[in-house]
Amino acid sequence: MKDRKAYTGIDDFRFAVRKWGLKKVLVITSVLYIVGLFGDSYYGIASEIPFLKNLYAEIFDILDYTRNGVFFAPVFFVLGGAAAEMSAAENRVYIEERRKDTKLSFLRGGRRVLLRSASLVIYIIHPMLIVVIRLIAKLTGLQSILIENSLVHYFMVSAASIFFAVFSVKLWDRWKNRGSTDYVPGTDRAWLEIDMHSLGHNVEILKNEMPADCKLMAVMKAEAYGHGMYETASYLNQIGVDAFAAATIDEGICLRRCGIVGEILILGYTDPARAGELHKYDLIQTLIDYPYSRLLNKQGYDIKAHMKIDTGMHRLGFGKEEIEKIVHVFKMRHIQVCGIYTHLCVADSRKEKDIRFTKIQINSFYRVLEELRKKGVTVPKIHMQSSYGLLNYPQLRCDYVRAGIALYGVPSSPKDKTKLPMELWPVLSLKSRVVLIRKIKKGESVGYGRTFVAQRDSMIAVLPVGYADGLPRNLSCGRGRALIHGQMVPVIGRICMDQLTIDVTDIENVSVGEVATLIGRDGEKELPASEAAGRAGSITNELLSRMGGRLSRILVW
Repeated sequence: MKDRKAYTGIDDFRFAVRKWGLKKVLVITSVLYIVGLFGDSYYGIASEIPFLKNLYAEIFDILDYTRNGVFFAPVFFVLGGAAAEMSAAENRVYIEERRKDTKLSFLRGGRRVLLRSASLVIYIIHPMLIVVIRLIAKLTGLQSILIENSLVHYFMVSAASIFFAVFSVKLWDRWKNRGSTDYVPGTDRAWLEIDMHSLGHNVEILKNEMPADCKLMAVMKAEAYGHGMYETASYLNQIGVDAFAAATIDEGICLRRCGIVGEILILGYTDPARAGELHKYDLIQTLIDYPYSRLLNKQGYDIKAHMKIDTGMHRLGFGKEEIEKIVHVFKMRHIQVCGIYTHLCVADSRKEKDIRFTKIQINSFYRVLEELRKKGVTVPKIHMQSSYGLLNYPQLRCDYVRAGIALYGVPSSPKDKTKLPMELWPVLSLKSRVVLIRKIKKGESVGYGRTFVAQRDSMIAVLPVGYADGLPRNLSCGRGRALIHGQMVPVIGRICMDQLTIDVTDIENVSVGEVATLIGRDGEKELPASEAAGRAGSITNELLSRMGGRLSRILVW
């Protein structure tokens, strides 16, 4: 068994927050702090009230005094965690609000960072300022007010602590950031717009088609398909989604550190040596086969897990014939199997042969569950529907639907047809600004390889976005398109790593600084992500998941 880390109590606070919620835990720890405070620095007040005097007599019989970590430390752990949760990943998250005048409004998380830092300073300097206030009282002859009056003394110390903490943090930030430049809203060369209203709409649409006792499991892998894992998961948490799926343990840890509460299932492989992190962050690990389950169990950490059954995809999972091994895993000491699932590999197809294969997979999965019941195993929560599993097989009764691409409002391919039509709205748009307009004469070429030669005198616009931003190079030479002034124009020449060019000859009054849309809507026309992916010879899932590595995300409401 692995050596355990020294007990610090921090894991207990994480558990308490997840179980009861931040507000309740904050109230409890604040009460402890006040009890400790009035049993120590302000015992003079408590001793004048018979009930409190008797209460503290009992406390002192057990603990001798209240100046200890039991009373004072918990509230600072909770405040620090709350401030960290609010400020995580907000340094570059800007929120654009839809307003009648279409102007942009940006908010930053600086105040939350200040709260987190100031609370730490208060924790450190509060005892020292008690001494300072008493010294000032003696020097000014105001002992009767500042010392003997306990309430005045308490409020003076508190006010001085807060003032000193805020002042010192702001002074430190000014010194640390001297010479640095702040981000100026509206100056991005290219960016992703994430429409949170559409995301919320899609959640409601999907839930309306699910059984009442079925939960939506939001798939967050690959930065939420390029939409931003922190931004989307935080919003989904706020509107009631509390089941998530990630591809890797690091994605799961990131979600936890961003303050996401609820279930987080790791869909892929995690090295058994990282079992301690699975336990620490309360993540649910997929069991990919029997040898892996044994290795994970041997690590000595209590792990929550979902068991995957291979019903025909032949990727991860237990074979459907391995009933005895599956039963043995349910009896392992350190593995708590709280879910079991399979993956339907052609659920997106409406071809007759693929429908037959999917039904074989479904029946195979149900047979495994029935065999487990015969062996006396209590079958945990089940799931097999991904986005297309719900769209094409809505009749299946499961405990979760793993919604990925449908959650973000787009099909994998523009040709996809589904049994269950849904009015899902695209969440992501890709936009860039015109940085240069150039006149070229008939016969002149543009870009690498001279793949575009003007057949007439033309006007071209340069956009500072390229394949390093996730826009496929396969969209070069007219396969890609853009919208500007609500009109469609072609991408000409080859898409470069950081730039591309569009032909705006037929668009009047295009000027530097104007916005071009490469994915999304402009006026009455739209360039769907699925269409761009299809033109590039790919699928929407791949196209979107490659975006956002260096593009800013603007949240639109």
